[in-house]
Amino acid sequence: GYLPYRQVSIEAPAQDEVLWNIEGQLDVTVSVDPPLQAGHQLQLYLDGEPVATLDPGSNQTPLSGVFRGAHTLEAAVLDQEGRSLRRSEPLRFSVRQTSLQNPVNPLIPPAPQPLPQPLPRP
Repeated sequence: GYLPYRQVSIEAPAQDEVLWNIEGQLDVTVSVDPPLQAGHQLQLYLDGEPVATLDPGSNQTPLSGVFRGAHTLEAAVLDQEGRSLRRSEPLRFSVRQTSLQNPVNPLIPPAPQPLPQPLPRP
């Protein structure tokens, strides 16, 4: 038998992180507790589709083809038969890119202005 996995979690990117100008390349780091056992593998899912398997002994992998928009990322430990033993919580992140034609992105609110100071009371 094998030890049950207590936790699979994605360390990077961070939950709700906004990534700028990554050119479609994203480095993903996953943590597994207890560590991955022989014969098991870590599979990554981007927007529900399997996109990468981590090399044995590695806890990170580059993903390519991650383009602008909102995405979800999940990691799962698979056994020798490809069954999912433990799956991470879905992690949401978004990718944006600055446009050369329009450097001011209308989707991003302007920085908040400092509030006017109340007048001192007499």
